[in-house]
Amino acid sequence: MKVNPNTSEFWDLMNIECGNKLPSSQIYIHKNKIILGWISIKNKNILNIGIGNGYLENMILLKHKHIKLFGIDISKLAIKNINRKINGNFKVANIKNIPFKNNLFDSVLAIDVLEHLTYQELNIGIREIYRVVKNGGKLIISVPLNENLIDKKSNRHAISFTLEKLSDLLINNNFKIYKYKNLYAFRSMYSIKSLMAKCLQIRKPNLLIVEAIKI
Repeated sequence: MKVNPNTSEFWDLMNIECGNKLPSSQIYIHKNKIILGWISIKNKNILNIGIGNGYLENMILLKHKHIKLFGIDISKLAIKNINRKINGNFKVANIKNIPFKNNLFDSVLAIDVLEHLTYQELNIGIREIYRVVKNGGKLIISVPLNENLIDKKSNRHAISFTLEKLSDLLINNNFKIYKYKNLYAFRSMYSIKSLMAKCLQIRKPNLLIVEAIKI
């Protein structure tokens, strides 16, 4: 079986190096605002797979103080840091063995996670998500699109996605895509350039966000 280079030690280092840089990225901010808008006020329990720097958890609690937050990450440092800042149930674990009971969550988030898995890990992980999310519950995913080989290798991405490929994966595991959105990565004038790229089709999108429902 192919060895996955995404180790807990690597992600400890990434949290140290990039933890304070990401919140200044316009595509990162926009992505999280979209995800927050897709979280229903009716949610009681939410699981975030790969909590990273806890930015999204802060946003959720600012808007929905009643929601109980759960999270897992392979980075021990990430879990240590979020447990200092946020009241929730956060554990060191990975998507292949989610340490929570069946049908617990109204929504499960897997933001920039699936591309780091091997194909075998991916199928195990999706089945685990299906197990822990309620019937009719949401799965919100984001994955990169149209990466070159250099970016893919430097970011330790094991899999490349398209909407069709992600849709097939979800359908085969009894999820149905409800809506999706493409985003474009620009370092400056993000909103204007993104609008032009979308309208004029002068650039391929860099990020796909999908909301699916467990059926």
